[in-house]
Amino acid sequence: VDTLQETRSGVQFVTALNLGSSLAVQNSQAVSRLDQLMTALSAWSSSRLGTTLDDLSLVISDGTEITHTDSPSDLLPIFAQELDARNAQPNLDVLSKAISLATDPSPRPGMGRAILFITPPLDPQVGQSLDSLGAQASQQGVRLHIWMVSSPGGYSPQSFSQLQGLAEQTGGQFYNFTGESQPGEAGLPDLETFLEPLRSIYSLMYTSQVRSSGTQQVIARVITDDGQVIEIPDRMHVIGA
Repeated sequence: VDTLQETRSGVQFVTALNLGSSLAVQNSQAVSRLDQLMTALSAWSSSRLGTTLDDLSLVISDGTEITHTDSPSDLLPIFAQELDARNAQPNLDVLSKAISLATDPSPRPGMGRAILFITPPLDPQVGQSLDSLGAQASQQGVRLHIWMVSSPGGYSPQSFSQLQGLAEQTGGQFYNFTGESQPGEAGLPDLETFLEPLRSIYSLMYTSQVRSSGTQQVIARVITDDGQVIEIPDRMHVIGA
């Protein structure tokens, strides 16, 4: 390798909020799970004020939408508004819309793509639809991070495994949010832990040892801090020697 350059392209990130009665449940301090979630999302947006690197969208199952803004401050009024979760019926329309937004043409080449899907446990009968959406996200390189909002044991094992499998299928993370801090529990995950790695792309230049025309095999070995070695086979066609 002669040169290695990092380019900050940002991430095309969609927050998808699927309202349902489990989000309206209050903790011992009379704070609803929805309020806790909105507070956390607001704090994250505030921490990003002044940056225009990311392409941000927000969709809520009550019809609220903000699409493709580069200003985190545009999200803050939505996170501060009152939402009726108690009478809402969860559905997959909001996730379908989020995947569509995440796969729109991005403002800059090389942008990462991610969705945060916040949802109550879903009816296990939607499993086939979830599989289809997961396949769509995977094909487009969209990582689905899922926060399931429910009381411990307040869901079917099938619903849990379906949502967890959906996140893993797309390279995302799954978290079950109960709204009550337990001993040793760190609270909601930090969004930056899965967004920051998607903001950069790397380009390298190297001096080839190829001296003949034709199709050549190239293998890249990437050694990470934890010692993992990844081999990525590819092919290139050399014109001239």
